[in-house]
Amino acid sequence: MPAPQADGTMAFQEFTAVFERLPVDEAEPLAKESNAAFLGRVLVGWTEVRDADGADIEFSDTAKAQFLRHIPAVQAAVLAYWQALSGREYARKNSASSAGASPAAGRGAAPRRSARPSDGA
Repeated sequence: MPAPQADGTMAFQEFTAVFERLPVDEAEPLAKESNAAFLGRVLVGWTEVRDADGADIEFSDTAKAQFLRHIPAVQAAVLAYWQALSGREYARKNSASSAGASPAAGRGAAPRRSARPSDGA
């Protein structure tokens, strides 16, 4: 997940999103809404989301609302949802040296974001 830094650079963080798997006939109309509204409906949990100090951020309605304000993260998560729904695990490696990016605390040089749909449990 890309995370803007105070100095204007982007840091990348690996995490796993937990999505509610919607039938396509329910998901497609929702996709016509904003990415944040769509993700607000299908994002039901996460693991390995950390703050700037490396502390875990537990999933909650408040934390999810804050996450939904970060456009690059929302775009990446929506893409991951559709790719996971189609049966492909999404993994993208980002170079720590690209565009002044640096990996999140405690992460290797090539973090990835992944998503696996669940039944929301």
